[in-house]
Amino acid sequence: MNETTTSLAETLAYLDAARRRRVRRLALVRTLWVGFVFSALCFYLDAVAALSGHQRLTLISAFGVVIAATYVLTRIYLNRTGCREKMLARLIESEHPEMNNELVNAIDFDQRIKDQETQNVSVPLMKRGIDLAVNKLDRVENLDSLELPTMRAESRILKGVLATWVLLAAIFYGWFFAEIPRFLDPFGDHPRYNPTKLIVDPAGTIVDYGQDLTITVTAKGPMPKAVTLVAVNPAGEVLSEAGMLDSGDGTFFQTIENIRSEIIYHAAIERGRSKYYRIELSRIPRIESVLAHYRYPDYTGISEKTRALTDKESTLKGYRGTQVTMAMQSNRPLKTGTVTVGNRQYQCRIENENTVKATFPLVEDGKFSVIVTDIEGNNSTDPFAGKVKLIADNKPYVSIVSPGMNSLAIPTAIVPLVIEAQDDLGIQNVSIFRSHNESDDARKALYDVNEAEGYVRVAETLDLGDLGLRPGDTIDYYATATDSLPQAPQTAASESFKLQIISEEEYARFMQSQMTAKDLRLKYDNMLAKMEELLKAQQQLHSETSDLKQQIQENKADPNSQSIKDRLAELAQKQAELGDKTRSLSAKLQQESKTPPVFDIEKDFKKALSEFAKHLDNAKGHMNAGADKIKEGSDSPGNCPGSLAQAGVEQEKALKELGQQTQELRDTIRQANSEIEKMFNLMADVETFKQLYLAQKHLTRQTRSLSNVTTPDFDTRVRLKELAENEALIKDELNELKEKLREHAAQIEKEYPKVAGDAYVIAREIERRNIAELMQEGEDFLDDGNGQEAYPKVHEAYAMMHAMISFCESAGGKGCKQCEFRLKIQMMLNPGNTMDQLAQGLNMGGSPGMGFAGAMGRGASGTGGGQSNLAMFGGDTFGENLVSDGSMMGTKRVNAETVEGHRQPDPLAGNIEELSAQKKSNAEFEVEGQGRMMAEYNRLIEAYFQRLAEDK
Repeated sequence: MNETTTSLAETLAYLDAARRRRVRRLALVRTLWVGFVFSALCFYLDAVAALSGHQRLTLISAFGVVIAATYVLTRIYLNRTGCREKMLARLIESEHPEMNNELVNAIDFDQRIKDQETQNVSVPLMKRGIDLAVNKLDRVENLDSLELPTMRAESRILKGVLATWVLLAAIFYGWFFAEIPRFLDPFGDHPRYNPTKLIVDPAGTIVDYGQDLTITVTAKGPMPKAVTLVAVNPAGEVLSEAGMLDSGDGTFFQTIENIRSEIIYHAAIERGRSKYYRIELSRIPRIESVLAHYRYPDYTGISEKTRALTDKESTLKGYRGTQVTMAMQSNRPLKTGTVTVGNRQYQCRIENENTVKATFPLVEDGKFSVIVTDIEGNNSTDPFAGKVKLIADNKPYVSIVSPGMNSLAIPTAIVPLVIEAQDDLGIQNVSIFRSHNESDDARKALYDVNEAEGYVRVAETLDLGDLGLRPGDTIDYYATATDSLPQAPQTAASESFKLQIISEEEYARFMQSQMTAKDLRLKYDNMLAKMEELLKAQQQLHSETSDLKQQIQENKADPNSQSIKDRLAELAQKQAELGDKTRSLSAKLQQESKTPPVFDIEKDFKKALSEFAKHLDNAKGHMNAGADKIKEGSDSPGNCPGSLAQAGVEQEKALKELGQQTQELRDTIRQANSEIEKMFNLMADVETFKQLYLAQKHLTRQTRSLSNVTTPDFDTRVRLKELAENEALIKDELNELKEKLREHAAQIEKEYPKVAGDAYVIAREIERRNIAELMQEGEDFLDDGNGQEAYPKVHEAYAMMHAMISFCESAGGKGCKQCEFRLKIQMMLNPGNTMDQLAQGLNMGGSPGMGFAGAMGRGASGTGGGQSNLAMFGGDTFGENLVSDGSMMGTKRVNAETVEGHRQPDPLAGNIEELSAQKKSNAEFEVEGQGRMMAEYNRLIEAYFQRLAEDK
């Protein structure tokens, strides 16, 4: 001891304090290493068993108890003794034997003095002994004997435990630092350690009531086999556990649908999870969908409709007075809502838990907005808004679609009219107005109903024979349509058309200029085909009747059975229907036979049609008789075979009338038309050559005007390019014509060898004279802008064609004569001037296949105007009339009974553009006597070709 003590008590107190300090150090060291070991065991247990918060709290409590117990018990155990002063004295004397037990004796002396047990002893001597012991103790420098014997060992244990801790923490860094917060905050959100780190997006959010939310989890580290999205409520009850979908690259996703309460969610994998995140609900209602139900005014005739309104299309469209019921669906239960339209507000009524409705009329253009209120009184902060647009009630549109143009007709013609009218809402009335020779309009209602239709198609027939018309008369007509708008209906008028009455002779001349041999053939082929259809149908019925009769005779069929009766009734009905068709065709043929012929040869054809009609009438009588006999067989089963036999006889008579009696005439008509068409094709080829010749002549004249230009400017080069294109067209058509000549010659070579030979000669001459090659050279020079070199080639080609013209004209005339001679001698027909009449169409520039040549033949450049459209109505009884569009090849046959229908328009599809209509047409036909009409028409055609010639 370095300090001098004045008493034994102070000396012993000093030693006791030193001893206790050493005991506390040992208790602390022991407590530390026990605590580190215990905590490591807790970490390991949690890592293995994934302890709950309560279990971790229990371990934490046990840890505190163990630490406290270790410290306290260690101190108690090490400080236990019967006499502490003597224990301390002995520890000192055990290390310092020179004290000779004096310190222990001093302690005894002091205790006896205190206890006054001094009998038989000297008190001064005891005090002196105490002082000597104290003095010796004061000279003691080393108190190591007070150290605890296990202190060094336990210090080494503590150092080892600390070193192990540091090493394990370094090696298992993630695990250690994942476990520490789990025990520091046992009930906190601290996932257990897992080498895979889960990053959750969103990490908590606020959503609207009923909204869906997609959770995305990104895995960092080793990829998990599966990720599960776990959703629980705030009370900890599991709501769902759904496997998340792998989208690749370590990303998983899953959607929580229709969220209606707060949810706590986390992502879970094998032996691991993410942190917990909370989905909080927004209490503000959101408008999810809006439906608009339209109830249109009754006069529109439009059925009720429901349409969805969206942010992109939020316009309310309807006619004035339309009642709109809007249904707003929210994500939250609703109590009410308000629809504001312009300056007016409409309160909503509850439809169901999440839907409210409001009804209001459309009265003017403007804007609208919607706000809904939920059952908690919260208003939507994002109102649904849009526009209100009234649909205008447009005027109707009416058109005369057939014939749809100015027309020519003979006094006895029947003119079918087809009128179409449409309106965005409905047509209530369609009328036609007609005037005769500029008289006042006469009105006739064709359609007049209470319930209007958006699209109306009506037909009217003008029977000119009943009107007592004469050639030179005119009829102006137009149509009107009135819509269903209440109080102020709107009316529109169609374009006005003119119907000019011409004589039958004018009609024939006009048709001759428009019809080709093919048209003639097709016209009669159509009639003959209808007859042959009846023949085939009658043959089939005769076969079926014979088969049934044979089955009954051979007892293979019982005439008393219901099936045979039904079969007989069916045969009788078919036979009667075929008789009706035969009667109808007979009437048409008879009527056609009385119409004026277009071509001379049709006079014989129409006589044959009259004969056909008679045979059809006879066949129709036999068919009706056969139908009656079949019906008798059905009514009298016992006499059925006999009735069927008699029916068969009648059917055979009908077949004879349909077939044998008319076969020769039918074959004659077909053969005559076939030969006329073949010869007509060669005539057309010759006419095409003449037109190409005229086109080349015109091109030569134009090239000559540019042949002296040595340095052409830009406009001249463009002009030369155009001429090169024209030369190329002429060349191509000439080459095509050469092949057609050979093709058509081969078709008639058997019947007309000389005519075919002339056609072959023309084709060979085109090749021999190298006309196409000359044109090609001229085209190349023109294309290069060299008019000087081009002109000789172009002119030479023209000269070669000029040398062939006379032979071509001779060949064409020769072919016509031979054809007419053959028709007259071999077929006993009188062709008259049929070939010349057909040639009129060729002379008009309308030969088939003429193409560019037809436009160039009159000196035109290939472009130009045309005359007005015309329709021709004669005595055609098979529903076809000729329509001319004013071009050289602009004729076609249209069936006035079958005009293509139109689709009814959607009343709300948009406005229909109004077309201005005039009451009277500006086209005037001045006819003052026989022939003036055709003269006027011919002048129109000549004017057309003249304009084409002047274009260049």
